[in-house]
Amino acid sequence: MRDFPWDQAVMGWIHITSAALIVGGLGFWLIARPAMREAGAEASILARYRPWFWGAAALLAATGAFTWTVRLAQGYPGFYFHVLYTKILLYVTLFGLAGTLTRQRDSGTRVQRNSAVLLTCVGLCVVILFLSAFMRRVKPAPAKAMGTLQEFPIVSRIGEPSTCRPS
Repeated sequence: MRDFPWDQAVMGWIHITSAALIVGGLGFWLIARPAMREAGAEASILARYRPWFWGAAALLAATGAFTWTVRLAQGYPGFYFHVLYTKILLYVTLFGLAGTLTRQRDSGTRVQRNSAVLLTCVGLCVVILFLSAFMRRVKPAPAKAMGTLQEFPIVSRIGEPSTCRPS
């Protein structure tokens, strides 16, 4: 019986918690933004959220790299990694856009207010979550038993498969 993979479970929990912190924070900001703007608290709340966002982003990258190496060793199919690389590209885009949202202007007192960028960030989060749900359904390819050299197919003529047998 195989031991329980505690390292993968803990890394997965940290990964999901970090993603929830990012998505939840951006969602909260999207919903509560008008009230925060009226109260004049947008800059102070954003200043409190900024370290949490970037900390979660760093944890997400670290635990994602760990999961990538584990999946690579487990023999997942090639299309899994194509979806993963698409997801990584979306993460980089999300962090770049979120960086423009959490960055203060040159004066240091005003925060950029760009609703289109915020909606794009939330939309990217939703797409990334759907890709993650798809990737959870993919299973590693079954390990093939290695046979003898005589059982491997070769091509004797162009397009004509045959088996290598001793003469």
